[in-house]
Amino acid sequence: MQQMQYDIIGDIHGHAALLLELLSKLGYKEHSGTYHKDGHKVIFLGDLIDRGDEQLETVRLVRRMCLSGDAVCLMGNHEFNALAYAKVRPDGQGYLREHSEKNYWQHHKFLNACGIKSADDTHETDEYLECLEFFKSLPMWLDLGTLRCVHACWNLSMMDCLLSHTDNSQPYINDEILNLGSLERITPEGQRVHDTVYDAIECVLKGPEIRLPGDACFEDKDGIRRTNMRVKWWANSAVTYREIAMLPGQESELIPDVPLDKSLLPVPYADEVPVIIGHYWMPKEKKVDFISEDNKVLCIDYSAGRNGPLTAYTYCRERELSLDNVVQVFPD
Repeated sequence: MQQMQYDIIGDIHGHAALLLELLSKLGYKEHSGTYHKDGHKVIFLGDLIDRGDEQLETVRLVRRMCLSGDAVCLMGNHEFNALAYAKVRPDGQGYLREHSEKNYWQHHKFLNACGIKSADDTHETDEYLECLEFFKSLPMWLDLGTLRCVHACWNLSMMDCLLSHTDNSQPYINDEILNLGSLERITPEGQRVHDTVYDAIECVLKGPEIRLPGDACFEDKDGIRRTNMRVKWWANSAVTYREIAMLPGQESELIPDVPLDKSLLPVPYADEVPVIIGHYWMPKEKKVDFISEDNKVLCIDYSAGRNGPLTAYTYCRERELSLDNVVQVFPD
């Protein structure tokens, strides 16, 4: 019997036409409304939505491929945020993800496609509910034994925390994880307090962050002022804040190049099993390369959400990943 091969596809962000082009380049053919290739299955790394102009087309195509057995899709932070945006807080006071203008703006392409036209619009269309139901079904990570896939960060301690709150110790979210993973409260002293599940979701789906030293800050790609930064959770040789920063070049130049307190960092990934991730918006002009010093971690998010290439990796059960197996399609 032929062993299954996997085509791992990075963040699509509502670019269905680019996805169809990539599937064609990978050798998938349309069949009964889905896309199929004998002996192959797609692993989508999440972040199907937001940014692009083909929101529902993207979700419907991925959902059909999952239902037909031609794909499995992991949860990205944008799917988690969509669920939190739609769910009323346990105390009934608003939503898990606040319907602020900032949050609406980050999410509006998907909401508009579902018929929701403003931050104050709370009606739920059939399309919206169908998408949310699909998002609830997505696992947070996948371990093939010889390859691991996750949206942002493979961290066993954080994954164990999440599994302890799941049903049957399987990596699927439920209402408890959605609630605990979304809510913070502010103490009278102004400190943010949250459950450990919140930290685990932030790490696995959004990537671990640390606070910048002193008054340092930067503006992210959306013009939002940030005082925390994502860090390279696979790095073990970085000695300064700038070296550990997982940010685009222009943003990382704003990070102080001063000694780093390594006690702030998660334990670097040191397993032999390679990990393929998305999430991190690698520069679209840059050639695909391993991002860890030991060639164990490969990011395949090359900014398709911002006019960059949609990127895939074809995994053929090789013991070591090869950049020869990377496939990309570029927007016109």
